[in-house]
Amino acid sequence: DECPCCYAQCRGAQWARLRPCGHWVYRGCAGKASNCYACRARVTQPSVFAAAFHADWPTLAARVAAGEPPDEPNARAGAGQTPLHHAAAHGHAPSVALLARAGADAHRADASGWTPLFWAAVHGHRATCPLLVDELGAAPAPRDCWLTTPAQWARARGHDALADVLDARDP
Repeated sequence: DECPCCYAQCRGAQWARLRPCGHWVYRGCAGKASNCYACRARVTQPSVFAAAFHADWPTLAARVAAGEPPDEPNARAGAGQTPLHHAAAHGHAPSVALLARAGADAHRADASGWTPLFWAAVHGHRATCPLLVDELGAAPAPRDCWLTTPAQWARARGHDALADVLDARDP
């Protein structure tokens, strides 16, 4: 298959479903679409999935306020990140909680073995890390492909207080 906009040959999580027509396009084209490239139907808004990937927090909040659940909470992008990885990396705790309630897996690792907790820790998000561990049950000290924990990455990036919080939660 190819994108009707840019004719890219894409597979898997690189595709996005347009609303309301349901046609699939390359994810990079979906963010700028105002009409479907296949049928010319008017595109309403990006999905919750696309909003999380593109850090479009106002759209995500509006979609959540309207009661729309994430359409693909565990779908993966190129390096294996899910929308929860991106929300955690940006430190957007309300989006992390929403995605988790919708079934996003807090234990799912990307290609480097990083769970959403790694992304939150390396960026120093002090509200998101405890949310992932305490409320969503993320393992406090998983190891990535370099056998490093989120606390070690946080400390390496100068987030010593956050590293201490994570170390305290490690049994």
